[in-house]
Amino acid sequence: MINWKRHFILKIFIAEAFFFIFFLSSSTVRAQHNILGSVSDGRNQPIADATIYIINARSAEKITQTLSSDKGKFNFSVKDTGSYRIRVSHQMFEDGKLELKLSTKDTTLSAIVLIPMTVSLKDVTVEGNRPILEQKTDRLVFNVENSVSMTGSTVLEALSKIPGVRVNQSNGVSLVGKGQVNVMIDDRLIQMSGDDLANYLRSMSSNEVSKIEVITNPPAKYDAAGNFGLINIVTKKKRQHGFNGSFSGALSKATYLSGNSGLLLNVNSGKLSVNSSFNISNNIFQESTRPSIFYPSQTWDQRRESKNTSESFLGRLSLDYRITKRQAIGLIYSYGARSIPAEEESTTNIFPASNPNLIDSVINARNGLSKTSNSNNINLHYEYLLDTLGKKFSIDGAYFTFNSTTAQQSVNESLVDGIISNVSNTSSYAPQNVNTYTIQSDISFPNKIMDFNFGGKLSFIKTAASSNYYYNVNTITFENTLLNNAFNYSENIQALYISGSKELGRFSLQLGLRAENTLTTGESITAQQTTKVNYLKIFPTAYLMYQKDQNNSFVLSYGKRINRPSYWYLNPFKQFVSPYFYYEGNPFLRPSFNNIFQLTFNHKNKLITKANVYLLNNIFDQIVINDNSTKISKLTRLNYYSQRNYGISQNYIFSDLKWLESYNSASINYISTKSNIDYASGQSGFGGDLSSNNTFKLNKARTITANADFSYTFPMVSGISKFEAYYSLDAGIKVLLNKKNLALAVNAVDILKTSKVRFSSVTNNIQTSYNNYFDSQSLRFSLNYSFGKVAKTNRQIKEVNNDESRRAN
Repeated sequence: MINWKRHFILKIFIAEAFFFIFFLSSSTVRAQHNILGSVSDGRNQPIADATIYIINARSAEKITQTLSSDKGKFNFSVKDTGSYRIRVSHQMFEDGKLELKLSTKDTTLSAIVLIPMTVSLKDVTVEGNRPILEQKTDRLVFNVENSVSMTGSTVLEALSKIPGVRVNQSNGVSLVGKGQVNVMIDDRLIQMSGDDLANYLRSMSSNEVSKIEVITNPPAKYDAAGNFGLINIVTKKKRQHGFNGSFSGALSKATYLSGNSGLLLNVNSGKLSVNSSFNISNNIFQESTRPSIFYPSQTWDQRRESKNTSESFLGRLSLDYRITKRQAIGLIYSYGARSIPAEEESTTNIFPASNPNLIDSVINARNGLSKTSNSNNINLHYEYLLDTLGKKFSIDGAYFTFNSTTAQQSVNESLVDGIISNVSNTSSYAPQNVNTYTIQSDISFPNKIMDFNFGGKLSFIKTAASSNYYYNVNTITFENTLLNNAFNYSENIQALYISGSKELGRFSLQLGLRAENTLTTGESITAQQTTKVNYLKIFPTAYLMYQKDQNNSFVLSYGKRINRPSYWYLNPFKQFVSPYFYYEGNPFLRPSFNNIFQLTFNHKNKLITKANVYLLNNIFDQIVINDNSTKISKLTRLNYYSQRNYGISQNYIFSDLKWLESYNSASINYISTKSNIDYASGQSGFGGDLSSNNTFKLNKARTITANADFSYTFPMVSGISKFEAYYSLDAGIKVLLNKKNLALAVNAVDILKTSKVRFSSVTNNIQTSYNNYFDSQSLRFSLNYSFGKVAKTNRQIKEVNNDESRRAN
């Protein structure tokens, strides 16, 4: 009966979603005549970003205009037959013209060939702009350089304003209602996460960015790892020689004062391009956690307050050298160091279940935690253009090391009737070392049949972790050998992929296939136990785009993804918060898999509707296991449930008023979870999100803007947990000075202090509820200054997409 209801709800939900999408599309149907064409140069290479005008030949009235796609394609829709003139303009070419006698409903033009300009670039005025939002075959593109609200912002601020993208309290970048995504710059994965990633993106000015691509279902050339896709930040490709850079700084006041600063320096001398960045930060925040455990005979009510400090340095250097017109080589090196001291105090009040006002006993705990880490990442890249038609070969090699140590000191007191009955003093020390080697090769091979891409990747990962525990009696320290552990883990992945794309009139087809063979070995030296796993998985992708007319398009896509656990999830190290609560890794975690189905409708690049189905299997997630007999709770991670996620989302951009730019999104989803453990039940139910980011232009020059942003997350379920609703209201003002090179801003975040996470779960028939607050209410002052010639080479250095090193963070 339950299954019947679930399938009935699913069918109704999907039917409504598809009906809604096709209802929107049918409302735009008129008797229109479609004109399809392409723009290329004398070598038959497509020209992107050309401005195409269609003009009435009799009245000389401009009917409409558009821009050519990355593959040089364009299309128009006009109401009437008759004579028209088509004019094509591009900053690097002479104008092209074409006379057209339109008599049929659909007309496909021959390619319009443009002649390169002989005048200097500085004498050319760029005509036309791309829309702020564009739907491509395999990604959603947000054109940052055309957004007033993002001028003078940091890249992190730009990400937070994109409809459907959210930067959460822990500086993770995620898609609303889905999960965290990986971030790339110019098609290369950034080997950072959390605060390091946030500080790096804060140091980058949005003035250096051309567009941001949201790829919810990545093509076959990218690693199959990551359930919910990628975000690719595409920088501007400038042609000037010279020196430029930017400086950023910020102070933020929450409970404590935090600060960060960054410096970017770029030099381009023609063949050689040098780019460097340096970031330092000192962030201090308070974390308040209140878990309550409801045992049959007792209630354990705990209050934990911690002061967390994160001090970090990140340096990055990249060299790009063009050997010949067809050959280029590149090098990237980055170094990161981080120190995270934390102080935590907790009090647990124990009540009899029959009388919540009577305290039986109290447990006090004080924990001092110190974690230090450093990382080195080096990448070499070589690229060779095989011909002038787009055929290309490239090879990448990368080496990454990550070393960390975690030291903890804990003092715990138990009180009965206000009298100390027991005191324990413990400590632990846990080092971890990660080494990864990767090599990747890619070939682009466009031809008359299809545009093909194929290649392969090899990765080798080794980790070594150990943990040592101690206890203190009468100032004498003893080693607790029963808890000591040493664990080694290795992972080898061999991957091959092939993909092809083809445009067939108003249809665009893209197919891909990726195979990954994985071999893992986990060795517990203490337990003298070795676990080996070997699996081969195939990851297909498919996209079909239909350009109905100039204003409406549809994309149907499918893809399969894998999500591998971070290495530190596999470390069986135990971190004690109190004698009755601890964290523990799980060396036996396995990857989860996600099948993604999406249907997207785009209307005028302003209204984008998406229906999606995610089928996730063998999900690993954290779970708190309560033991009624010992009253000990353990937080660990297990592969313990599968999930079905059915959703529909709406993104809308409003920019018709001169004084307002508004980005809005809404989503609703139904989640059904099935648990495979008998002591915890999966949850099912509806959830949803709303967000509205609004920028008000306060003067004609658009150098003074104010913003008001609001987000609301409805009650939802995830795994075995039920989450309550929460929301956030933010506001700020930004001033651009010195020809918009200097941006000063002040922002108030979570003004109403309503971004609190409350949820509950049940394991072993024992309910645990949480009320968490992560110091989100803050006032932030920031500046970003750009200097020198804004200059980079045409080509950006490419770094191997290395998911392996990201998982070490």
